[in-house]
Amino acid sequence: MSARELDGLKSSDAVHFFVRKMSAEDGITLPFTYIGRGRLEYIEGSMKANGAHLFRAPMEHTAPEDIYFDFRLP
Repeated sequence: MSARELDGLKSSDAVHFFVRKMSAEDGITLPFTYIGRGRLEYIEGSMKANGAHLFRAPMEHTAPEDIYFDFRLP
């Protein structure tokens, strides 16, 4: 990620989150589920050896309970 891209993420007003548990199941590509709007908070000093950066992602609203059920780990 370039410094410009990282600065863009750090200064963004809001982000929209989409998730999916797995990309495919039984040969069918699964869709993404929209879980809401939030913002990114950069964790200073979080850059990893592979170039990844860590962010906190507080949401505007708590996700519905069914999202927690659908996406819980086995």
